[in-house]
Amino acid sequence: MNINSQAKPRHYCGLFGVYGVDPAPGTIYNGLFSIQHRGQEGAGIAVSDGHKVRSVKGMGLVNELSLRPEYKALKGHIGIGHVRYSTTGSSRPQNVQPLVVECMDGIWGIAHNGNLT
Repeated sequence: MNINSQAKPRHYCGLFGVYGVDPAPGTIYNGLFSIQHRGQEGAGIAVSDGHKVRSVKGMGLVNELSLRPEYKALKGHIGIGHVRYSTTGSSRPQNVQPLVVECMDGIWGIAHNGNLT
């Protein structure tokens, strides 16, 4: 075994999603907490009730999300969460996911584990 391969991280970011779970935020929070080892730079949750997407995210650990006022406003039965371990891009708040974007089809919350090109 190459010693350099042992120095590299074995996990990159972490994703957790639910559908049909009401309320979704607590389930996603617990899921992210259980995969916190996959990323400690930032965490975020995006939740939808089928009409509106609400999100909370920030630098730091998952448990810090519950202290933010936006966390208490999360309502819905559909959601995704993400813990960040940067492999590209710097460790900045702008790079924390999920990304919430508005397009012709509505508002979407998306997260990924890798590089989008």
